Amino acid sequence: MNLKTTFFLLVVLAGCAVSYLIFKPDPAKIREARLQKPEAKSAEDAVEQTLLKDVKLGDIVKVTCKLAAQAEPWVFEKTKVDDKDVWDITSPLKARAASWQVDSIHRRMSELRYDISYKVGEGGVTPAEAGLDAPTAVVAITDKDGKSAAVEIGKSNGRNETYARIAGGDRIIVATTSFATFFKDSILEYRDSKLFDFKAEEAVRLEVTSRVGELEKAPVTYVLVKDGEDWVFESPFSCKATEEVKTAITTLAGVRVSKWKDNDPAKLPVYALDKPAVSLAVTVRKEKPAEKKGAEGDAAGDAAEAAENPGEAVGERAEDAAGDKPAEPPVVETAVYALHLSSVSPLGEDTNLYVRVGDEAAVGTVPKTTTDKLTPVESKWRDMRVSTASAGKANRVQVTVGGRTADLLGKNGKWSFADSSAPADEDAVKDVLKAVASLNAKAFVALKAGEEGSMGLAAPEAVVTLTIPGQDQPERITIGGPSDGDLKRMFYVRRNDSSSVAKVRAEDLKSLLRPITDFRSREVFSLAGGQIQQLELSYANPVADGRMDTAFERTSEGVWKMTRPVAAGVAKERLEKLADSFKSLKGKRYVGEGEDLARYGLASPAATVKLTYVPSAGSAAASPAAGSSAAESSAGPAAQSEDVAVDPKAPKTKDKADKKDKPKEEKDKKPGKGGPYQEPPADAGKPAETSAEAGEGAESASAMVAPATPQTVQFLAGEAAEKFYLKRSDAAAVYEIEKDFYDKLRDEYRAEKVLDFTDSQATAFSIRSGATTRAFEKREGKWVLAAEPDLPLDAKAVGALLVNVADLKTTRYVQYGVSDLSAFGLTQPATQVSVTLDDGTKLELLIADKTCERDASKRVYASRGGQGEVFLLGSDMVQRLEVKIETLEAKE
Repeated sequence: MNLKTTFFLLVVLAGCAVSYLIFKPDPAKIREARLQKPEAKSAEDAVEQTLLKDVKLGDIVKVTCKLAAQAEPWVFEKTKVDDKDVWDITSPLKARAASWQVDSIHRRMSELRYDISYKVGEGGVTPAEAGLDAPTAVVAITDKDGKSAAVEIGKSNGRNETYARIAGGDRIIVATTSFATFFKDSILEYRDSKLFDFKAEEAVRLEVTSRVGELEKAPVTYVLVKDGEDWVFESPFSCKATEEVKTAITTLAGVRVSKWKDNDPAKLPVYALDKPAVSLAVTVRKEKPAEKKGAEGDAAGDAAEAAENPGEAVGERAEDAAGDKPAEPPVVETAVYALHLSSVSPLGEDTNLYVRVGDEAAVGTVPKTTTDKLTPVESKWRDMRVSTASAGKANRVQVTVGGRTADLLGKNGKWSFADSSAPADEDAVKDVLKAVASLNAKAFVALKAGEEGSMGLAAPEAVVTLTIPGQDQPERITIGGPSDGDLKRMFYVRRNDSSSVAKVRAEDLKSLLRPITDFRSREVFSLAGGQIQQLELSYANPVADGRMDTAFERTSEGVWKMTRPVAAGVAKERLEKLADSFKSLKGKRYVGEGEDLARYGLASPAATVKLTYVPSAGSAAASPAAGSSAAESSAGPAAQSEDVAVDPKAPKTKDKADKKDKPKEEKDKKPGKGGPYQEPPADAGKPAETSAEAGEGAESASAMVAPATPQTVQFLAGEAAEKFYLKRSDAAAVYEIEKDFYDKLRDEYRAEKVLDFTDSQATAFSIRSGATTRAFEKREGKWVLAAEPDLPLDAKAVGALLVNVADLKTTRYVQYGVSDLSAFGLTQPATQVSVTLDDGTKLELLIADKTCERDASKRVYASRGGQGEVFLLGSDMVQRLEVKIETLEAKE
């Protein structure tokens, strides 16, 4: 070896030394790499496998987690509820678990996969190095047969790989998953967020204690029970609950915690749950089918019976037994679920409130939108109706006001007084029933012992008692004194003997505080199907001295005519309305008997009406109204025969039994042959033979009723103290009436048209105003000015002027038979109108410029020439008669 070679080798050696020093491997890093990723020992070890593949477990029913960070193990156990598998936490607390979370734990253990494993002592990491000498978690899973397997969880390399092994095993695996965040920080986080396991329809009782607001120092407990499909309060008052209570029950059944916060009972005061604002306890009733006997027992029974009775088929015996044996009653289970609501919200979470379940220490949060539905608000939860009884079904009503009582009985929709059977005012009774049914309280207050007097309940304003079929006790409403002192806008109202008294607006009590006389029938007169033939009106003349007496008669053709003081046409529509008013005449209210007529302005009545009518065939004459005394109303039922209600639900029966019981000779009677009716004349209705053959037919009987005799009845109307009254002259009862009807009795019913013609009938007319007369004549079908026929006129303008004359109307006659018109300014009238008709008739109208001072409209006097009748015309109508030639002249 020469020097050059030696030198080269030394250089190479030095370079290797330097490289070694520079790139020398770190033993610690090599060790760490070996710990993290041991090399596969065989091809089998490189295939992904499951840790518990050789452990055959059945249905998992228990999971136990021992975590290094927790002092006590977490134990979960599976149970069945209504044939459904659920998980419960049994340690360190007892509660329902979120089943999906427990399932994820045991599934992760059962399916724990790895692709590298090795035995302890054959290289690789040691148990201590893998963190398995003191594992971070040990999870044991147990199946329904008691077979268990436990998995120890060691260190994680931070790359979704974790050391693990079967507890006490000799093989360590590198699981292809990370458990760094798998386990929750607290057992509370495994608790089910749904608090209760019941359905809203299973709830039968609810008890709620409220310390909210003013109730903090004096809590109130509300007790409600289910009544059919509804909820009712049992305490502190008795009444029906609203749909808000159903909403609260439904909310309680489905309430969920947003987040569990704590489980330390010592900290309950921190969350204001040692004295919660609201506490709810719901009692639930669940029915489960009875368990059936096993098939083995049934078979054994059949075998034994077959041995004793070999001749009888077992199937038949079984069928008979099944038919005779009653079904097993369902098993009923009850449970109580309680929830407490705090008044405190978590810091920064104003939309949530703390809650606590029953006697548990666990505290969670629930949204305020949920707790608001669970917090009782009396005005919303309580049905604010004073009475929830079916008032409309009442068949007896007793009303006491001012020491007087009206006792009323109802039958088939008709009401009458219990003592006299006299008809009552049905509208007034219905108003009472409606008022009771709709009576709402603005608030309720507790009635304490001895407070009846201060609330006016000892000497009430009124007492209303209803007897309702199907209700054990009468419904009694007592109206006490005002709750607002002298204002008298609110009154105390008590239902039955309730310890809770309502405050009700005075406006809503009017129908219950009405005078007892208001229940007397308001019916003054009823035609009962008859027809009015004549109306005679007499009233104090509203525009002149004395009285106005008029009479109107219906002709055989049904046309109304004026007969007094003159024969004339009538204002048909107004007169028909007046006549219709008497078909079923009712007052505004009954006010009393007529001992002191002057009190009602009836001693010298402002108006009288005499009615002549023909009752309906076969009916009695209309009688004094039932509001009169019993002696006066003896014919009342006959007069009101049309109003008798027939129960539509009553079974329809034929009169066979009646016919059967009649003597033969009575059965054989035919109309006109010994019966109460006479044979009709040959020219009336059907021939006699046909009527006889009809026997008892209603049509033939109706045809044979004798014509009814016309009847008369008189009414007196008066005014007193700005009220209006009416009574029949043959009855003592006095009624208040509406002003509108009172005015009808003093209205004008003569035809309104002043001059009876149409513009097509006129051949000439003139209008004089002051000293100027304008006369017009129709020549060759055209209107011309009489003073200058050659002056072209506007035909339409002249025709319109004539129409104004023809359309003159009056709605008030002042006086008839006037011989001296000077008192009315008509001897020298301001305006005079003359019209000549095509038949030669001449009509004349005189119009004064003098107004009637008694007329509110200040109309002027007018009269038809030569008739002695004075009436009023409005100034607007007079103005239409103004003649201006420049407006009548034709435009070129």
